[in-house]
This record gives sequence, structure tokens and C-alpha cells, in this order.
Amino acid sequence: STGNKVMYEIDLNEHEYFGLCWRDKNGLRIWMDPEKPIRKQLTNEEATLDFTVRFYAEDPCQLTEEYTRYFFCLQIKQDLLAGRLPCSFYTGALLASYAVQAEVGDYDPESVDVDGIPSYIKEMEFVPGQNEEFECQVAEFHKSHAGQTPSDSEMNMLDKVKRLELYGVDLHLAMDLEGIRLYIGISPTGIRIYQAGDMVRMNSFNWAKVLQVSFHKDKFYVQLRPSEKSVVKDKIGFRIPSVAACKVLWKSCVDHHTFFRLYVAEKRMPAVFGLFRSGSKYRASVRGTQKQALERSKSCHALAEFKEVTFERTPSQRIGKSRSEGAINLLGSKPYVRNSFYDTYRSLRLMRDSTNRGIVSWSRPLFLRYRDRHQRRMTMYTITWQTLSGLSSFRHLHHHTKNPRRRSLCTLLW
Repeated sequence: STGNKVMYEIDLNEHEYFGLCWRDKNGLRIWMDPEKPIRKQLTNEEATLDFTVRFYAEDPCQLTEEYTRYFFCLQIKQDLLAGRLPCSFYTGALLASYAVQAEVGDYDPESVDVDGIPSYIKEMEFVPGQNEEFECQVAEFHKSHAGQTPSDSEMNMLDKVKRLELYGVDLHLAMDLEGIRLYIGISPTGIRIYQAGDMVRMNSFNWAKVLQVSFHKDKFYVQLRPSEKSVVKDKIGFRIPSVAACKVLWKSCVDHHTFFRLYVAEKRMPAVFGLFRSGSKYRASVRGTQKQALERSKSCHALAEFKEVTFERTPSQRIGKSRSEGAINLLGSKPYVRNSFYDTYRSLRLMRDSTNRGIVSWSRPLFLRYRDRHQRRMTMYTITWQTLSGLSSFRHLHHHTKNPRRRSLCTLLW
């Protein structure tokens, strides 16, 4: 299959943690089955396939190869910048300083500008709402990393990021039966429930306590094992925005449980038709389990079967000089568009919530790129903090076109 060819081309030995994914017209992330041809899975011919980390190792420091840890660090930096991995001010600055040390090297006092911040730090983007105070703190942490090699800095970054609450958590929007908005997070250790907005963990269920996960239409159910005191089996239900989103959530549970909990992935049985067909025929679309990956990497290194991969670290994307007044562009300078506005919607919400809690300070304008539904062209839109704080919903922004008689509803694209 094409997925296996990608792993072969980039010479990635610990390939079980990675995968190819794309987003459908509703913004749902669909993972490619590594055992099936892509042409049989991709329903949208214009979709973009992304190579990304699919299963975040519980302890990424145990990854054997430096090459694999480098890919994990690239994913962590992307998650921080997109707002998918919220953290405190000092934690974000510390992670950013490790990224600077791995890419640039030791602190260079000759590149310090008038404001006391090195120019190479001001050219990098780390977190949403990045300001001079944050960059100054990154520079202070960077001074203390003198002598660290890129491999050491990446190891320290992974050792720090694995302690974050949302590290390796696959979030899915949901509601309880009373209509309260929340997030269901699928993690390496189990299923977590987060309160929407401040992302406070409300409850968690380890895989050992989960007896079964199921869904019916847009209802998702988690059945727990009975405790010693109670014989009744607890069954918790949630309402998901759509039937397709509910199925994606259920598949994510099956895949994560198979990868982190089982020793060997369940074999796929041929399709059975007729009167005796029952249950779901879906089997986890994983390349193997975490236990298999760890044992294979250790045995291969003991037998010297893994060849040492030599690679060159790619410099991160710099902030272009075309941005006026220090504006932040979440899209970067590369003019590409994804099929979904979901990531942008969540990033904006996290930026507003983080600013309200005092985690970050944001007063500069933000550039957003969207596609006009009627004119079908890309347009740049500048949003200020006052506009952002007053929005009750980020999913759509009303924008007046040149024709004052018509108002177009523009959908944010990431």
C-alpha cells in the first residue's frame, strides 16, 4: 500500500506510531488503513494527505531512534503552534527554548536586538498569542541550555511535554444527555472527559475499567466494568454532533485500545454474509501495538539490524517581513488551505480562554485567510482582540463584501 511505501521512503524504523490522514468535507480527520490502497479509501480527490503522529507514546523518551524522536518533536511544535496542546506561560517558553537550542544551537549574544531578544527567536513562531514577554522568557531559558546537542534538547522537550494534561489526547466534541458541551479525549491510558472552555478534566476511565464502547447513530456509549460493591454494569452515554463524527470517535477508541492495551493486534477475519453475520467487522487499522514496537526495536538494536539513519534537521518556518505591526499569522507564509475550519475554530477559542485566564497576553492583530462562498476566492481578513473577545461563535464570521447590498457568510479555513 502507499502508506507502507511512505514509511519505506523516509526510512523510518519505528513506524507504528505514525500514519496518513486527511479531512473530509465536514472537517473530520480520517486515518488511512495501512493495509489497503489509498485509492479505495480516499473519497475526496482534492484532499491533502498529512503524515503525522497517530499514537503518542506514553513515554516518548523510550523511543529508541533519534530519528523517531525528531519527528515527535516536529509534531509537538506543530501542536503547540496550532493551540492543540495548551500549557502555562513558563512551560510553553521552556518547550520553545528546547526547540531553539535543537535548531540554532547555543545562545548567541551577538544577535541580540535593541529590545534584548535575539533576532532568531523573534523570527520563530511557537504558541498562539506570542508576544515580546514570551520571547524574552524563551531567550532566558535558552541561555541555560548551553552545550546541549540537538538530540539532548529534543529528549528534554519530550520529557517535559509528556507531563502536559492534553499530551497525546485525541479530542472529540460531545454533549452529555443534559445538553452540556464537553470533550471526550482518547488517550494512551483510557478515555477522559473534559469540560468545554477551560478544559478541566471532569472524569476519566482507564482501559482496564472499560468493558465495551459502542455507538448508535449519534449516541456514543461507554460501558464500565462493575465494581466490587455493585453488580450493575454502568453505562454512560454521550451525544455527538453527527453520525459520522460518532463513528470516527468509536474507531479512535478501538485503535487506541488495540495499540496501547493489547500485546498483538487482532487479526482481520474475512467478511461473512448471510444469517449468521453479527456485530461489527471493523478491526483496528494499526501497523502493530506499542508492545510489539518496543520489543522489535530493542531486539533489532541488540542484533544491530537497524541501520543508523543520518538526517538533516530542517529549519522551522520563519516569520515573513511582510507582516505589518507584528501581526500573527496562524497560517504561516505558506499559502495552503485545508478542508476544515475546525482546527482554526478550536485555536481561536483556546487563545481567547488563555488570554482571559492570564496565560498569554495578546494585543496584536491576527491575520486569517478564508474562502468567500459566493466569490470563491481567497481573502485575507484581520481580526483584533476586541472582535475576538466579543464573538460568541468562531465558526463563522460575517464580512461585508464590496457590494453593500449583499453580505457573504465566510467560513474560516485552516
